[in-house]
Amino acid sequence: MTRWAGPLSGLMLVGALGCGGGGSKQEPAAARGVPKARYQPVPVVELQTRVQDLGWDEPDESQKNWAGFYLVRLRRDVVGDRAAVVAVRAICTYRGCTPHVLVAEGFVSCPCFGSRFELSGKLRKGPAPESLWRYGIALDKRTGRISVDTRKTYRYEKGEWSDSACFIPVARE
Repeated sequence: MTRWAGPLSGLMLVGALGCGGGGSKQEPAAARGVPKARYQPVPVVELQTRVQDLGWDEPDESQKNWAGFYLVRLRRDVVGDRAAVVAVRAICTYRGCTPHVLVAEGFVSCPCFGSRFELSGKLRKGPAPESLWRYGIALDKRTGRISVDTRKTYRYEKGEWSDSACFIPVARE
């Protein structure tokens, strides 16, 4: 028997067995009642946003629901004590919930199990096993616009946040 993991296992099992209204003809998963993913990440997101459009330590969540990340211009990054713009993947590393950015409190909180992260994505308090991941980010020198590559992820616990492809260095004002 095939084992299904995750919180939607019952729905997936019903859909896989053809009991979800599919009859003898196999229907697409959405038609059988199996929920779609929250979003389908676009491989490279070309944004209209420029570095100067971002406030210091004030995350821009305009891409969170459709592309799965938020941008933040950090006065002090956790790696290298530098000012930088980063794209933080908005998926908790514990069970995959979408965390909430609490700007006034200065951290990111997962509503499902209570994990807390710094605005940079670094883990403050579990149960999440590791920090939020970062995506590849680049600055178009000609237009000054930011692009984010969701195919490339960088993990703090593996020492990957020092890779220059996961941050845009900026001057402190």
